Amino acid sequence: MRPCTRIAAAVVAAVALAAPAAALAAPTVLFVDVPSGPVSGGPRGLGVPIAIFGAGFGASRGLSQVTIGGRPVARYVSWGRRNAHNPALDMVVVQPGPHARSGAIVVTVAGRRSNATVGFRGTSGRVLAIARTGADAGRCLLRRPCATISYAQAQMRPGDALLVRGGVYAESEVWIRGDMGQSGRPQRAKVIKAYPGERAVLANAARPVILDADYVTVAGIEFRNGKSIDIPDTGLPGHRGDRLVDDVFSGTVGFDAVGLHGDGHLAAGDVCAVSGSTVGTEGHCFYVSYGSGDRLLYNVASGAPGYGIHVFDQQRSSSDFRRVIRNLTIVGNRLASSTERSGLILAMGDEGHLGNRIVGVTIRGNLFTHSNHLGLTIGPNVANVRIVGNRFVQNGRQGLYIADDATIDGVLVARNRFVESANPFCRSNCSWYALAHLQIGPRARGVRLAHNRYGPGRPIVIRR
Repeated sequence: MRPCTRIAAAVVAAVALAAPAAALAAPTVLFVDVPSGPVSGGPRGLGVPIAIFGAGFGASRGLSQVTIGGRPVARYVSWGRRNAHNPALDMVVVQPGPHARSGAIVVTVAGRRSNATVGFRGTSGRVLAIARTGADAGRCLLRRPCATISYAQAQMRPGDALLVRGGVYAESEVWIRGDMGQSGRPQRAKVIKAYPGERAVLANAARPVILDADYVTVAGIEFRNGKSIDIPDTGLPGHRGDRLVDDVFSGTVGFDAVGLHGDGHLAAGDVCAVSGSTVGTEGHCFYVSYGSGDRLLYNVASGAPGYGIHVFDQQRSSSDFRRVIRNLTIVGNRLASSTERSGLILAMGDEGHLGNRIVGVTIRGNLFTHSNHLGLTIGPNVANVRIVGNRFVQNGRQGLYIADDATIDGVLVARNRFVESANPFCRSNCSWYALAHLQIGPRARGVRLAHNRYGPGRPIVIRR
């Protein structure tokens, strides 16, 4: 089984996420860490290792098979059940091989085929490497690795992959700069990922990893002692297409463990299990401040004083730009034990009347549990939100709170499960909220409840 950072047993038990229902009938592919990359070079010359995440893969391969574009992969590196950093996910690691076709990734188990909605595109890029025993010189080949991500990524071209061998790295700031030609390209991302089966750790939290570039993937890395990764707030247009997959964050963070600013970013299968923040309730696991088409899928967030997922911003200066969050997807996450606030906030400040707002959010299949105040809170300047098929289980005061604000317009709350009763999980400012399943402010417009379930006892829905 793949080694991973230990998550407190109580948290795992509290937030265990059931496999997707489709996994009972067929395997399900949810996402991959590398949607494009080299098909040659790397281990055994068979290309970049691709980690496939989903459900229903089974504990061992047996006669199961993975195909890309209808052709079997060249090598199976590992196969397992609930073996990803997010312990709810199955993970299979394969290599495409030099004869691979681009196309849909399909996992077949016991004759049952998965969905064909996630794909891979082969590139002619190179597979590079760093190792604790390496030296920052030359071409960073697997047989002669370099020593630091900073040096090696500067040698990379779009379509290349960098494998980080196991060990604890003391490298401080890693700054990947698009203005110095260090971005990837659409369908030719630059990939930085842990070598399969090895534990690659960044432990020096003096400075973060800064993805100041487009189309860069960071996957399978452990960030210790509060070290974070940030796609910076650079103004408009922001960065595009960065991917953070199967990474782990622990320790005491600053404002966030993961900062997403810009368009088309993905955070998937990441585990943020932190022990606090240096900035109190301004410290969060995942922070989204502006951008279109960002996705947060199947992550775990626990232990931040602020929010597990913080979807919010406001005017920062008199010359600030208009901040809009549009078409945001939040699916399959486990948001637990925010120590002073809540699991997820959606809100936008517009003090300067610039038109700051959040428009179009899908919140589906998440678990919200054991946070200090609420599972989910919705504040000003938010429109067109679908809250469907989630579980809100014993947060400190309420499962869902929709503020009393006329700039909230269009919230569907359907087929959710609310479990709320007196509990010990609220320990800070508990008088701010009444005990209830959910609360809806009367000035919020277009709020619709449909086919939700409540317990224990009768539904408690406050409208004030």
